[in-house]
Amino acid sequence: MFRTVVMALATLPLLSAQASADCKEDIQAMLASGWDQGSYSIATELSMGGNPFQHTVQYYRDYSHFYQKVRETGVHWLVLGNQEYTSNDGKSWKPSHTRADDWIETAQAEAARVRDEIKDTECTTEDIDGVVQKKFIHVQEFKKPMKVVSTVTTWVDPDSNRPVRRHMLNNANGQEIEVDTIFDFETEFQLPEP
Repeated sequence: MFRTVVMALATLPLLSAQASADCKEDIQAMLASGWDQGSYSIATELSMGGNPFQHTVQYYRDYSHFYQKVRETGVHWLVLGNQEYTSNDGKSWKPSHTRADDWIETAQAEAARVRDEIKDTECTTEDIDGVVQKKFIHVQEFKKPMKVVSTVTTWVDPDSNRPVRRHMLNNANGQEIEVDTIFDFETEFQLPEP
């Protein structure tokens, strides 16, 4: 279930428009704002020891309706509310798992706990290709479905207050996995219909 944790960590999109004098509060606001966003996509690369091993693209209509493709395996994964589906070709779908009715509330409660307990926060700026972006750094810990401690760096466009990129160094039971995520808020797409 490490994939579920990685996805939860990687899908927290927008910053609040109101900046706080406290850096920790700014980061907590950013983490809280991801639940109410509309359509967007993310491209994610997972690597170990500097060696990429998985590339995914995920399309979100909202947090409970999304579609993921894994380049290396060709597996397609679709979540529509409580129902998960899988496909080998992105056309013919099979129900694979039904989530509990309260899965969103459970995920939100865990995310709230993570936000409340973030530490080692740092807020700076960085010039990337001639654009000065906000740079937020923090450490967070997920406890379910397994313990994962993550050092998270998020670069944010100063005009839109939307994340551009997120890098996470995750330690899960002594195993380090890096997750590099690129956000796209301009993509137009339709979720597959099983």
